[in-house]
Amino acid sequence: MQDFAHALGRSCAAGTASAPLSELSGALDRARRIGRAAPLRRASTRPRPHTLADVFVELTVADVRFVDEWLRTVARSLRPGPDPLVTLDAYYRHDMNRG
Repeated sequence: MQDFAHALGRSCAAGTASAPLSELSGALDRARRIGRAAPLRRASTRPRPHTLADVFVELTVADVRFVDEWLRTVARSLRPGPDPLVTLDAYYRHDMNRG
């Protein structure tokens, strides 16, 4: 990415997203949205691609529906596991020690 930023000669940003092969078009759309919301970096600052988690707040402001869908997906993946609030509470009560 740094080579690309140098070639452009101006600040740039890039987004990245992963998905199974059958859902690549959705991942491309997510990566574009992430790249648009990501902060611009100069080539000299060693730019790196951003993920949805990196620009969560920016995307929420720019595209509430998109982030709402992402949060629902995350919540569905957490549903079969332990209660996240109970888990976080225990984690904080034990000084962030998972042992």
